[in-house]
Amino acid sequence: MTGAPAYGKRRDSNHKEILDLFVECGLRLPHITHMVVVDTADLGGIVGDGIVQYFNSKYGSNAPLTTKLLEIKSGRKKKLTQAQINNPLLLTIIWDRKSVFETLCADDWELV
Repeated sequence: MTGAPAYGKRRDSNHKEILDLFVECGLRLPHITHMVVVDTADLGGIVGDGIVQYFNSKYGSNAPLTTKLLEIKSGRKKKLTQAQINNPLLLTIIWDRKSVFETLCADDWELV
């Protein structure tokens, strides 16, 4: 028994789109460097749907490595499960494109 819930492999409809956008941001945003995006949805349990790590030079040349555990939801009306609410790890909830850019402290290049 792995401890992962049976529903751990379900993905929200925007899952791939969100992770692809993080990858694109890592390539296009000048203040984000060394970004790594990992899809963890198949793992289930407390790690969330994805992990992103990056350096954000907006915090200076000695910026620490930032790690975010992502929980992807297909809309702001989607609720967290009780397990997600009780998670001992801090999950960054990502609903849409806007929340990706907010997480990275950036402006959306499509809105500029």
